[in-house]
Amino acid sequence: MSVSNLTMRYGSMVALDNVTLDVAEGEFLALLGPSGSGKSTILMNIAGFNIPSAGEIRIGSEVVTDKPPHKRGIGMVFQRYALFPHLTVAENIAYPLRRRGWKQKVIADEVERVLELVDLGAYGARYPAQLSGGQQQRIAVARAIVFKPSVLLMDEPLGALDRKLRQQLQLEIKRLHRTIGCTIIFVTHDQEEALSMADRVAVMRGGRIEQIGDPTCLYERPATDFVADFIGETNFIEVAAKEITNGSAVVTFPGFEQGQSVPTAKSTIAGGKNRLGVRPEHFAVSTERQGLKAVLLEKAYAGETTTLLVETEFGELKVRLPSNELCSGIEHGSEIHLVPDMKKSRYFVA
Repeated sequence: MSVSNLTMRYGSMVALDNVTLDVAEGEFLALLGPSGSGKSTILMNIAGFNIPSAGEIRIGSEVVTDKPPHKRGIGMVFQRYALFPHLTVAENIAYPLRRRGWKQKVIADEVERVLELVDLGAYGARYPAQLSGGQQQRIAVARAIVFKPSVLLMDEPLGALDRKLRQQLQLEIKRLHRTIGCTIIFVTHDQEEALSMADRVAVMRGGRIEQIGDPTCLYERPATDFVADFIGETNFIEVAAKEITNGSAVVTFPGFEQGQSVPTAKSTIAGGKNRLGVRPEHFAVSTERQGLKAVLLEKAYAGETTTLLVETEFGELKVRLPSNELCSGIEHGSEIHLVPDMKKSRYFVA
């Protein structure tokens, strides 16, 4: 499926700004972004609940931009389940099949099939109020896939669940995707959820797609400082670029006055004051007292790793180190020298 030049306006406010997106058949795509970035608006347009101000929506080879939701052949799962409280689990799942005029025997077989898919085969006679939140969400998923849609839309379906249950259902949805093979577009504001579940992730900001790619690409090669900051954690250090050639820059900053080569995120202008992005786990402590000077403010042990909050002339930085003897010997108020892994860092235009 695809959207082309999709624009959505509410008066003077632009919710979607000329968005173009292609989703391969059978792909699991996550739309990730902060509140107000436009991710749910894209989903509502694809579903047919909103009509775009401009642009085109295709499902397969068919243009569906002006079609009502029930004629698009799309499954939809909401955050709040939207189950009918007066119907049993089996009746909830059967509802879209009855609306489509399927025969009763076929309906019964399909309801049984999807109940087994979501591991709730014995729950058909129960009512939604008799189920846990996680079970209700699985029933909502079963109802959305029972008529075998080509596209399944999921609007923050795990947002109302506790962390442990959310992680469990993430794995179940991935397993279900492999089993049924339909295209899934999954909206979330949870970076970990998007990276762990999706084949590709589209990071949204201000009604536009900031970057789209597989999880490894987004984490290791963010195109902008916004993506670097939104996906995981990133420290930003102001640096000067002495030279820029073929996707890399030679930058200088205190402790590294000789210049260090670092990959660039976009084309930049030599001599400009821009930013070096370094993830907390991409710092090392120099035993030779060379590198960026820092003073330890706080220290948090987390099993295999320990997180340090340090003060530098650039402000506070976060450093994540292996919980080894070197790390345990760093005391509050002690001075250390940090060395960033320049191959894993990124140079961003200010």
